[in-house]
Amino acid sequence: MLAVTTGGTRLAARVAAVGACSQAEPAVAVAGGSGFIGSHVIRRLLAAGRRVVVLARGSRAIAADLQPHVELRRCDLTEVGAQPVARLLADCDAVVNLVGIKRPTARQSFEAVHVSLPQRLAHAARSAGVRRFVHVSVAGTRPDPRSPYLDSKARGEQLLRDQGEGLGLTILRPGVVYGRGDDLLRNLADAVRAAPLFPAPGGGRAPLEALAVEDLAEAVLRCLERPDSAGRSYDLVGPERLDLRTLLARVGAATCVSRRCLALPVPARLLRPAAGLLERFADPLITRAQLELLAKGVVGDGRAARVDLGLVPRRLDAAAVDAALVDFRPRLPSVRLVPDRRAGRALAALARPRLSRLRVALFVLVAVLALLLGPLVIAPVFPRMAVLELGLLLLALLTVPLAWRRLWRPTLAAAAWGVGSALVMWGGAGLVLAALAAWAPQLGSAANLLAGWTAGLDLAPLLGLLLVIVAGEELVWRGALGIGLALAPAKGGAAKLASPPVDGARPNGGAQLRSRFDSALPGPDAHAQVLAGSLQPQAEVRAGEELPGADRNGSAPRHIDSVGSEADADASSDVATTEPAAALPVSPARAWTAVALSALAFTVAHLSTGPPLLWLAAAVAGGAWTWLALRSRSLFASFVSHLLWDAAMIWLLPSG
Repeated sequence: MLAVTTGGTRLAARVAAVGACSQAEPAVAVAGGSGFIGSHVIRRLLAAGRRVVVLARGSRAIAADLQPHVELRRCDLTEVGAQPVARLLADCDAVVNLVGIKRPTARQSFEAVHVSLPQRLAHAARSAGVRRFVHVSVAGTRPDPRSPYLDSKARGEQLLRDQGEGLGLTILRPGVVYGRGDDLLRNLADAVRAAPLFPAPGGGRAPLEALAVEDLAEAVLRCLERPDSAGRSYDLVGPERLDLRTLLARVGAATCVSRRCLALPVPARLLRPAAGLLERFADPLITRAQLELLAKGVVGDGRAARVDLGLVPRRLDAAAVDAALVDFRPRLPSVRLVPDRRAGRALAALARPRLSRLRVALFVLVAVLALLLGPLVIAPVFPRMAVLELGLLLLALLTVPLAWRRLWRPTLAAAAWGVGSALVMWGGAGLVLAALAAWAPQLGSAANLLAGWTAGLDLAPLLGLLLVIVAGEELVWRGALGIGLALAPAKGGAAKLASPPVDGARPNGGAQLRSRFDSALPGPDAHAQVLAGSLQPQAEVRAGEELPGADRNGSAPRHIDSVGSEADADASSDVATTEPAAALPVSPARAWTAVALSALAFTVAHLSTGPPLLWLAAAVAGGAWTWLALRSRSLFASFVSHLLWDAAMIWLLPSG
């Protein structure tokens, strides 16, 4: 028996009573109980004290916390005949069919699952003496050979009506269903996080009436308990008519996303090939059937369900979106500079006490002046750049407190970011140089100035100077300036968080340097917050109860790191104990401002170094490397990209 949580005592007693009851007591057989909707329906039936039998191929897909409370009867409903299934239904007085697929496969076609299977299951139920049969389809079904999904659903419904005499058949047709563990909101959240534009079929204007999965589960139970619902069909839709643009806005406003996304109108026929390709993956972001529903809309008439079943569907408001996405974990890479709040927090965690805008501004002034005046002191470009960047590097470590050690941590992911961005920049540079050669040959001839700077230098000294220059520029211009500008509080607020020396003494210079560098070392995580996956019982979901210790999608409780997941998950390991318990995430606007200001400072600093083409390259490449450092939260990534770029300019660029 599962542990009893607050408010779950009555439900635990009911589950115990169901488990102790005689096997002769009629059960509800649920076909398709291992899916998203199935776990919610099973949970609602158990909460109402019903004994549940699940017809499935295996127990792996059934939620772990549900398995002790249901009886699994193994069978493949797409392959076995009606008589073997009838034997499995011998002690059942009701069947709920939730089986459905969103894409055809080699083993399962729309025809087999949506037409043949319900018919075979109905024959088996009649043979076993089952008195109630609830079939869950979809709103908007219609015979249409051009739409295999909706056409198969419609023909399956009609066959059940034609042959369902004596079964007490009820057909439920829900709109798009959302809830914890769904496809709809989870995939939209993934897309919104990944990019600021969403390719919306038909401009995203088709009407959608979204239904909470809890309301669908409640409707199934009420149909089983109300004999007068037999012989009826009900559309189950939400209380408001939305469209895809509205859904994108509400998902974008969710706590775990917090990003705006615009619907980009794209004809559905142009999106179908991409949807067909995605269908080949195990968990596709969208299928052709789902694309059709988004393009044409999913609506129905929910008045009969409100009158006969007393069902009052809930709104898809901000709280409902947050609840549905509480377990959201991104699957797609994002082109956004700060993909979500978790990434913003992970970026903010790179700041160290005493970081302020004044410190960064003073350092920017010194760095720009040093490079502008450098030619007056040292004429050769490469030696001058090496000396200046080395000096600025040491100054940055002393004056701009960041998590330097973690920013420079070499990882395969950071190296991949660096190599990938270098390839993109090489491609862009090739196009620019080709255009200059055609339209501005005099300007384009300056592209080989790096080769001129390195003339007369042997390979070993050249490599040494190049490494020092690139490492210095990344630490100074992308780290101290780019990341420092993005993280620095307005009025030195971080300084208030630093713990003063215990004895009140001012540290000497050596101790101060050690203190600066120690602040970059990994420290205990002050950001980790654990979010329990279990939910408190709802105030009113008919009986107002849920299985103790379980979440709404049938999964065992999960712990979620407040910093983030995947690339963000390691952020917590380097947060100093002097940081606030909940650092404010870096906003996209602030990060982009840092990119622009860093690129501007880098460009101004190079005005005395070379021709206008160098200024253009400094602005574009400098901005790109700052973007890369902020996006990957790694100076090692921008270092790899920068090193490959300069090496290509020196040794691969054609001379002359």
